[in-house]
Amino acid sequence: MPEITPQQTITLENVMQKLEELQQLVASPKKPPENVFLTPTEVCQKLKISRTQFERMRKNGFITVLSPYGKGKRQYVNQAEVFQHFRGDFAN
Repeated sequence: MPEITPQQTITLENVMQKLEELQQLVASPKKPPENVFLTPTEVCQKLKISRTQFERMRKNGFITVLSPYGKGKRQYVNQAEVFQHFRGDFAN
């Protein structure tokens, strides 16, 4: 997005162009990279929920946890999957 420098005069055309660029940014939601994995702790921090709430959501099948090293070892959650359910919380 080109910046307007102090030397440029502000015209209605420049303002309208900036407004259209902002509308396009707002209209198209950001998508996270497909293969980004988060730990359960990172998911809890991003969603601002407790670990108990996370475990409840996992138990009910709302969040899928991957354990590449076997049961009880390190766990990961696909960011794209969580992003689908909590779009506003992952916008930043």
